Amino acid sequence: MKIEGRIAPCDGAPLILKKDGHFELRGWEGDYRVKGEWLVLTAPERKSRAKIAPGHRLIFTYPCGKDTCEVTFERRVADLGKTSLG
Repeated sequence: MKIEGRIAPCDGAPLILKKDGHFELRGWEGDYRVKGEWLVLTAPERKSRAKIAPGHRLIFTYPCGKDTCEVTFERRVADLGKTSLG
């Protein structure tokens, strides 16, 4: 997580993108689609988008009080019960 240019650790919930076009994030469920360089999440109660960045990263930017917060999700690959960055 980055706030005002400072990087802070974040133990947030994983963003799960399913092959059928659905996603899950902290109990929030809906559909996703890729539109150019953006990943767009749509659910009944809200809509959000993330910039698709090199290295299998998704970068969400949103207002955080008078500052701007940035949260980056990195792809994790499950292999034989182990989870690693990849």
